[in-house]
Amino acid sequence: MADQTSDYLIKFCSAQTADKILSTRTLRWSAPHHFEDPLELTYQSELNFSSSELLKTLVKRSLTLIFQFEKPTGNSKVIHAINRWREEERFDEQEEAEEVLTELLSQVVTARKPALDKLLNNWKSYALRTRICCFSERVDNLVAWQRYADAHTGVAFKFRSGENTTLGVAKKILYQDDRPEITTLTEQVLEIMLGRVPKYAEEFPKKFLSKPKPFAAEAELRCFRLLANSPDIILDSKEFGTTDIGFQENDIKEVFLGAEMNPNVKLKLIQKIRKINRQIKIYEAHMSPQKFQLDFVDTKKITSQKQESKTKESTPNTAQQPS
Repeated sequence: MADQTSDYLIKFCSAQTADKILSTRTLRWSAPHHFEDPLELTYQSELNFSSSELLKTLVKRSLTLIFQFEKPTGNSKVIHAINRWREEERFDEQEEAEEVLTELLSQVVTARKPALDKLLNNWKSYALRTRICCFSERVDNLVAWQRYADAHTGVAFKFRSGENTTLGVAKKILYQDDRPEITTLTEQVLEIMLGRVPKYAEEFPKKFLSKPKPFAAEAELRCFRLLANSPDIILDSKEFGTTDIGFQENDIKEVFLGAEMNPNVKLKLIQKIRKINRQIKIYEAHMSPQKFQLDFVDTKKITSQKQESKTKESTPNTAQQPS
């Protein structure tokens, strides 16, 4: 999965959340179960296959290997047994082989259970300790303004990212048809049949980098933190699985105020931003009258135009009036 190469990330949020971000100088990082998305994996996720399905698949695959022309390769006990049977020409009919295989592989599947239980426990620990903060690539993303910035009444922050920054390096979301799994049936079959042992823990982060293709317009990126120790499990707590992490004042490069934001709310946010760091550029979004796009205008330019307008209105007209 390619890392985000841009030096900046866009954080969309409501005006209320923006006020909290500015007041506390923190961003909320959440465990995956806080996304409230049934398509996301969480610490509660289970395997997508049963022991009986694993056994059935193993038997089917073994039957193919016994009766195929090519000699199977691999260093597992199952492959060794299959090759021995092939040399002995033990089976003439698939029915006879299936009966023997079912008995043998039932023991293999049973012996596999502790390893799967350990994998699930490792996954649960990882998913509980993982904290994710979500961003977008572009500030002119209309979908993000609608969904995450409270229908254009919210805010978009432009944060510095990359090595040696608070956020670190972001990972791009891959939009695809296949849903991620803790481990797949195919992975388990290959491990048992061929002795291939995937590095499951190294693959865990990728499980949170897949979303359905219809969401591609969000152009989402995610930053990750892994807590050192498993947090206390208080499942009935609303805050369980969230961590507020601070950032430096200069981590905010620019702030964009929604086109439909309440003027009073807008004024308060502008004042708060300028108190934090007057170097932060502030822009107001405006709906383009001709196209489905947003135009962004520097608030300093808007203020200057308003002042010029007031000056013109207050200056008396000394031009000669016609008699």
